[in-house]
Amino acid sequence: MKSRKRWQGATAVAMAVTLAAMAVATVQAAPNPKKGRRTYNQYCVPCHGKAGDGNGTRATVENLDPKPRNHTDGKYMNQRTNVQLFKVDREGGKANNFSHIMPQWKHILKDDEIWDVIAYIRSLAVPKYQEPTGGNGQ
Repeated sequence: MKSRKRWQGATAVAMAVTLAAMAVATVQAAPNPKKGRRTYNQYCVPCHGKAGDGNGTRATVENLDPKPRNHTDGKYMNQRTNVQLFKVDREGGKANNFSHIMPQWKHILKDDEIWDVIAYIRSLAVPKYQEPTGGNGQ
């Protein structure tokens, strides 16, 4: 009887540890706009420009048509959900009925890096982006 109770107790502890480990593994850190800025500067600036206004070197030298999105245009950007922005960044423009020139970043950036970029992009819009009621930006 004692060995059965010990076995049940050990099983309960093992299950609790496993569940706790799974919960920790699924928790994601909040998007970090500072990290997003670094990634944006590396990958997005050539087309979207340092200021995010769509006037990057590639946009002007290669005369891209359509011109890259102006991330400072709050009138447009603030109407887009974070999920919409994520899908375009991850899957590319063509997959989302936008310009084929916008590449898909899913093979280069991890999802959390894309979320960081979105957090940074949100800081560029004028007027400033206001998180929808509920706080999830979706």
